[in-house]
Amino acid sequence: GSQHQRREQDVVTLWLDKSTGSGFKSLRPYRSGYFGASIKLQPGFTAGVDTSLYLSNNQEHPGDHDEVDIEFLGTTPGKPYSLQTNVFVRGSGDRNVIGREMKFTLWFDPTQDFHHYAILWNPNQIVFFVDDVPIRTYNRKNEAIFPTRPMWVYGSIWDASDWATENGRIKADYRYQPFVAKYKNFKLAGCTADS
Repeated sequence: GSQHQRREQDVVTLWLDKSTGSGFKSLRPYRSGYFGASIKLQPGFTAGVDTSLYLSNNQEHPGDHDEVDIEFLGTTPGKPYSLQTNVFVRGSGDRNVIGREMKFTLWFDPTQDFHHYAILWNPNQIVFFVDDVPIRTYNRKNEAIFPTRPMWVYGSIWDASDWATENGRIKADYRYQPFVAKYKNFKLAGCTADS
């Protein structure tokens, strides 16, 4: 909730503790565009924690929503974070294309400094970027497996112990709370749904 976030100058800090996580949402939905932020993750024990930047229309279409995710899956000391991308269409994954979720090991430590993560979504493809390097392209093959409805931009930190770290084998351990994520350099450039 809002009691688990702080804005200082150009940095938004979100945190998760035993009581709740936190997040933010854009003021308006978009039909397409470039959406990014620089994010710095917490070092140490973060197993079970999901820190994310994503597009979604879940509030508008509960149970039948679209979502495009960049997620950081928490870890244990000495092991790297996994970055996971995901495309979720009309309440389920694409089912027709293997690998709607894809995991990546980053070539740097995301806890040492801010790095920029972004989603480019247009009518033909979705491209995921890390520091302006494209790491995945999801092409539109047909409308059934590609999000076309307006979506909002979100950022969040939450307990995903059921699946985030080693398929849920290692859970969030609140002896290490609060779990913190920092966001800055927001870039939202797109066609709003009301334009």
